[in-house]
Amino acid sequence: ERVAVHAIRGSLILTLARWPHPLLSNLERMHRAQSGRCFYCLRQTWLSDEVDFSDRPEISSLEIRFLKATREHLVRQVDGGRNEPSNLVMSCAECNSHRGEVPWQEWREIRRAELASSLGVRPHEPER
Repeated sequence: ERVAVHAIRGSLILTLARWPHPLLSNLERMHRAQSGRCFYCLRQTWLSDEVDFSDRPEISSLEIRFLKATREHLVRQVDGGRNEPSNLVMSCAECNSHRGEVPWQEWREIRRAELASSLGVRPHEPER
């Protein structure tokens, strides 16, 4: 089995095939490939142990729950999206649960703009 690793270059997503570690789950593989960062908002996520976040007073217990790593379908299953590596990314629970019917490209732009605004910085402009 091969796993797809999604790399973002400007506004394009490059899908690179890599041989997975045989003992890791799909979610663990995606988490590792994405350096633990949500595909949409780029916040750091956690897989199975929220203790790493619990000692950070600036993060509330609700935010910690929202930062749990989840599997996300780029093309939603209700829209015909399949459980294939090329259609799966790792996202935080908040981005996954709030996306709704918004296309993934638009949702990624929305979430990154929201994060940039909350940090008081301008969102990254795609390379031309």
